[in-house]
Amino acid sequence: MAETILFEEKQHMREPLIWASLLVIGVISLLTGIGVVVPIAIAVVLYSVQLTTEVREDGVYVRFGPFPRSYHKILFSEIEKCDIEKVGMMTGGLGVRWSSGVSAYTTNRGEGVKLSLKSGNPVIIGSRSAEQLSSVIEEEI
Repeated sequence: MAETILFEEKQHMREPLIWASLLVIGVISLLTGIGVVVPIAIAVVLYSVQLTTEVREDGVYVRFGPFPRSYHKILFSEIEKCDIEKVGMMTGGLGVRWSSGVSAYTTNRGEGVKLSLKSGNPVIIGSRSAEQLSSVIEEEI
């Protein structure tokens, strides 16, 4: 039997500052004769990155790809509280990060949801629909 998905969001790495920086690096590489193979390879990988967030009947599932095909599962029983928080490059960066006991999954600046876990290690998930994501999680915890 398939699990019911209460919320689903897919985001891509479309942060303008990253793409502008990559364009500048590509132009400099081309002008200096180094070539553009590395900037193009980085662009292909960044373009294929996708953050998938699902809230299912038993918890929150997060996958940051293209490479890891499995989800990081956070059971509702592990979540103490859920808050909306600002996320972005100046508040820790973009991508997947694990530092000082904090896990973060972000693709863009803006808002996200901070899950305070009973273990004391928070998880931050960037979202373009942070209010809706937070609301669905709050209903389940």
